[in-house]
Amino acid sequence: MSDHVKIIIVGPSQVGKSCLANVLGATRDTPTADYKETCPLRILETDVSGLSLTGGRRIGRGSSASVEIWDVGGNTRYQSCWPAIKQGADGVIFVMNAEAEGQERELEFWHKSFAGDAIAAGNCAVFCHHSTAPTGGNAIPRLPGPLAQIKAY
Repeated sequence: MSDHVKIIIVGPSQVGKSCLANVLGATRDTPTADYKETCPLRILETDVSGLSLTGGRRIGRGSSASVEIWDVGGNTRYQSCWPAIKQGADGVIFVMNAEAEGQERELEFWHKSFAGDAIAAGNCAVFCHHSTAPTGGNAIPRLPGPLAQIKAY
């Protein structure tokens, strides 16, 4: 028996959302230097086995889940599509460029738009992208407000 999981990946433009989606969806294992805007959405699908899911759903040995990865464009001009995109989401991955000033605050907007009270912090993650190796203890910036409860990588 197969189950279905929907994960949406959101954040500002040009932070690496599509690169992360490609890796998670097993379509590419290395990043590319070329930038191509996602307009407004790209959906990848992959099968994963051995997952434990919340809400009473469990996937054990010998079974798999069909995981849909919804790579959402970072341009707010597509905001009218967002209610349909977030419908039925099981989790949200927020992506940010940790080297760009103000990204932590911008993630608050994305959190309010896509997770809010509808998706528990335990079903969310924040990925902090770096173009260069971080120095000191600044690899993961301090996240504000409701994002402080979400695990950051």
